Amino acid sequence: MESTHAAARLIYERCLAGRLRMVARMTTNLYDAALRPLDLRIGQLTLLAMVSHLGPLTAGELAQHARIEKSTASRDIARLLAAGWLASDPGDDRRERLLRLTPAGREVLERAIPLWDRAQAELERLIGEAGLQAVHQLVGSLP
Repeated sequence: MESTHAAARLIYERCLAGRLRMVARMTTNLYDAALRPLDLRIGQLTLLAMVSHLGPLTAGELAQHARIEKSTASRDIARLLAAGWLASDPGDDRRERLLRLTPAGREVLERAIPLWDRAQAELERLIGEAGLQAVHQLVGSLP
């Protein structure tokens, strides 16, 4: 029993996956609160920005770029399509659908930028310069 308790304490206090998930949830909450006036979440904003930046993409390509599960991407994409912020057009292959930003999507993206800027500045303030550099270094070192 004591060894189980010691192991549980070690996991609770030191598990990198658990710690990173806590940071991710806190970060998500900060951005989601900032974007709430637009009825938009940070994951959805990220997908809109990717489509805007990278051009038309399939749902699979978008999920791959975002490094999220296809099922998660599908739920967010469905929400963005229903809001009229993304449109789905036929691709070269009849089974393929390409996602593109609509004019309404461009507008909500433009309206989201100042809200995102404020959340970004707040997070940078919270984690400090060393934390910011560590995050960029970590992301840059991942496969």
